Amino acid sequence: MCIHTMRVCMAMNWEDLRFLLAIRSNGTISGAARELMVDQATVSRRLQSLEATLGVRLIDRLPKEARFTTVGAEVVERVEAMQSNAFEIQRLLTSSRTETRREITITAPRFWHGTSWHRISGTFRNGWVLRRSRS
Repeated sequence: MCIHTMRVCMAMNWEDLRFLLAIRSNGTISGAARELMVDQATVSRRLQSLEATLGVRLIDRLPKEARFTTVGAEVVERVEAMQSNAFEIQRLLTSSRTETRREITITAPRFWHGTSWHRISGTFRNGWVLRRSRS
């Protein structure tokens, strides 16, 4: 990897990429501005900043749409993959912090204990600890 490419990668701002994703999902700069709750000029500035950092035009600005250039379409596809990976990492970290086994107590009439217990315990067996109370 050349030094120039490494500098470009280090200079990319995730917030600018988020603006690019909003343009993709809305099809227009004004739609992206509404989604992000900022004014249209802010979206345009962030897009210009990203294009300047990358040294390439990502979007052709047309009166009624923002059309991605060939390289812009490739870039936004990779940014979508980056966002998806970031969400997966977040889910992984969240699930690793929460205990996966839970304990529940089921209270039922005495006659139910002998007849249906095996069905309910099989339903909750995966990831749950069932404690059968004897009263």
